[in-house]
Amino acid sequence: GAAIGILINWNCNLDTGSSQCHPKYSFTRLDTSISSVTSGYNFRYARYYKNAAEQSYRTLYKVYGIRFDIMVHGKAGKFSIIPTLINIGSGLALLGAGSFLCDLVLLYIMKNRAYYKERKFESIKPDPSRNDTCTRDEAQEEDSRELQQLTSLKLQANSSKDAEASA
Repeated sequence: GAAIGILINWNCNLDTGSSQCHPKYSFTRLDTSISSVTSGYNFRYARYYKNAAEQSYRTLYKVYGIRFDIMVHGKAGKFSIIPTLINIGSGLALLGAGSFLCDLVLLYIMKNRAYYKERKFESIKPDPSRNDTCTRDEAQEEDSRELQQLTSLKLQANSSKDAEASA
């Protein structure tokens, strides 16, 4: 007898179609025929019986045969845009999370955190000599004046283009 291993290996690119996917077979002998007392695949088992006189006896069988161990390995892949976009989005999110964690460490844990805070956040201090405060109505009036100026400039530009086209 013998023990034979059959390895079936599938490596498939499913983008090219399943008709291009062919397995590769390899065979190997799993038992050692040289070093054992009885070569090949064999085993023993017993059957126990009792006769009419309640006397026990057994029959010992030694059997030989061929055992096939079939091992299947495989890998198949197909491109899909959705997992690709998910991976890209996850990577970009992790980059943002890395930046956030670095900011936390620099701004709250490091010894020079005051220096980093000063560099990261720019303070804007109002000039006390200027009086930039205005009411809501004044701001709306200023916005409408600017809008009228822009509209009149646009109309002037269009009329000059029309004059050039007719000349």
